[in-house]
Amino acid sequence: MYSSHRKFIYICAFISLLPLAIFDNFGFFVSLDIYGKIDGLLFCVYYFISLLVIARLPNAIFSSYIFISFILIFTLSKASSEYYLFYDTYISFDHITLFKEFLLALKNFSTLWTLLIIITFVFIIFIFHAHLVKSYKKTSLLNSVITSLLCLLVTVPFYNFHESRYHLTQIIKQSEKPTYDYSFENPIMFFIRSFPWSDSTTVYKENAKRATIARAIEKNAISQLPESYLPKNYASLLLDYPEYKPVTPYLTPLEYAPVTPSNILNRSAFKKQKNVLIVVLESFRSYEFESNKIIGKNLDTIAEKSIVFDQAYSIARATIKSEQAILCSSLDTNLKTPYSVSQGRYSGRCLPKIFKDLGYETTWFHGNTKDFYNRTIFHPTLGFDTIYSKDEIQQTDKQVNDIGWGIPDPNVYQFALNKLKNKSSPFFAEILTVSSHQPFNWDYGEFKFPNEINFQSDDVYKNYLKALYYADDALGKFWNEFISSPLKDNTIVIFTGDHGVPFYPNHIENEVDKFNILFKVPLMIYHPEIGHRKSSFQSSHLDIAPTLLSLLKIKEENSFIGRATLGSHKTLARRPIFHMNKDGYGFRLGKTKCIPKMQQCTIKKLCYKDERFMCDLEKETDILQIQQSSNLMEYMKLLTETHYAE
Repeated sequence: MYSSHRKFIYICAFISLLPLAIFDNFGFFVSLDIYGKIDGLLFCVYYFISLLVIARLPNAIFSSYIFISFILIFTLSKASSEYYLFYDTYISFDHITLFKEFLLALKNFSTLWTLLIIITFVFIIFIFHAHLVKSYKKTSLLNSVITSLLCLLVTVPFYNFHESRYHLTQIIKQSEKPTYDYSFENPIMFFIRSFPWSDSTTVYKENAKRATIARAIEKNAISQLPESYLPKNYASLLLDYPEYKPVTPYLTPLEYAPVTPSNILNRSAFKKQKNVLIVVLESFRSYEFESNKIIGKNLDTIAEKSIVFDQAYSIARATIKSEQAILCSSLDTNLKTPYSVSQGRYSGRCLPKIFKDLGYETTWFHGNTKDFYNRTIFHPTLGFDTIYSKDEIQQTDKQVNDIGWGIPDPNVYQFALNKLKNKSSPFFAEILTVSSHQPFNWDYGEFKFPNEINFQSDDVYKNYLKALYYADDALGKFWNEFISSPLKDNTIVIFTGDHGVPFYPNHIENEVDKFNILFKVPLMIYHPEIGHRKSSFQSSHLDIAPTLLSLLKIKEENSFIGRATLGSHKTLARRPIFHMNKDGYGFRLGKTKCIPKMQQCTIKKLCYKDERFMCDLEKETDILQIQQSSNLMEYMKLLTETHYAE
């Protein structure tokens, strides 16, 4: 009996070490320092203890536990590896609401063969362990408890051992704050440590307090914000809004109403207004189109007839957050789970809702599933009447095959154009492309690439160039058909990239340069009555919504953070630009820039630093705006709790 007991213990130990093979498969374990490797072994010990406990339950439960746990370990490890490549951090407990999105995304990455090997291996273990479990259950429960407790006691000193590397670095380098490098972390242990244990009580109390204030605002139960949220704490960041005035500055400081309201009785006149189309280009950033002569020829063609903003920036790393900035001129301050998933509804007035109230038809087009990021529920609250995604497009063209995450861009453009050409009323529409989405190693079928970029490579950046070329080619075909149609005379089209990607050519090594490249995106506005013009004024996605209303001379109540850069409501004052990142934000104001990864200032005499970032200053007075930016972020968190209600 004891021999069988030992054999079972050995098998459990062997099974518990298998996660190391998974970590090695995704490059986690081999790239860790000694602290990270100990962390990986620590997880194996915890898994071993769980096997000893679960083995006391019926055999079917024990077998199911092994099978399900291995699938979860594999899935979380794979999802974390891809998430880290893009966001420089691993998945944490705060991402749990994105579970559906992770599963939908995983099918676009190479996982099948590894998963089949794991399933086969686990199945073989099932066959041999059954009779050993029976013997193990006959042994003393006390022996099992003692074994488990001894293992647990061994792990106690090592649970926070991985933190020692940061304290040691702080002592050696005598730095104010140790640099936190997520690449040293074991992804599974990182996930476990992120659970809301007792040390998170303060955070949850703050969230509960914020939620209570938000409910009071929604129910008109208070006439003024608490002291810490009053606009005086971030007044330097609230620019004047020409032809607008604050509604209730001490309760809703971002809500503005036109000084001369639009005449509601004459709103039928808006039916003579121009159509509006926003084309959001997946993973388009400016660098490749500015530095590569092969890529971007069609974008250049569009630029010849458009207003070009060559200093435009995205404010987020996720498409759905960029959409919120573009359509609503508001910040999603959630660092982990996007607001569209965590809250699911938007009560403020975004562009689709404003245009819908003016008699426009509002439509959204995308080649991926509309369930991703909860758009089925979220986008109608933005004001979209009709949502077309992968399912609807496939119904009209059953022969089309996916490229990457969904319907190829050419098919999405063609579907959208067919729908928009037949609109009898003015329309507001968005086309969100998808073919240039990470990981970029797609099968493009018979599409022909020029020799200069016809790479057959596993290099992510090279594949990114191919994806951009394909997406630009699709954009050119769309543009040619658009400019040949009646739509060209009565439609304003805005073209912009949603965000950049964290992959660079080999000669880009400086972290500051990478950060700048990551957030700078193309932005162009085609207006049939204006033509080509170039603006080097610094702006962001937050400025698109107010600029569009300004160009159309529409004055409607809104809660925009951005300000118009063109038209009757424009202001050329320097505006704050935020770059929301995994664990904070970057900040720009003219030539002043604060970057989390910057190790030292370029101009030491004009330098500012705090626990968030280090800043190159254009002028010393900009320190006030930098300091107040955190206060504005706190107010935005409160605004999130009110669902951005006006």
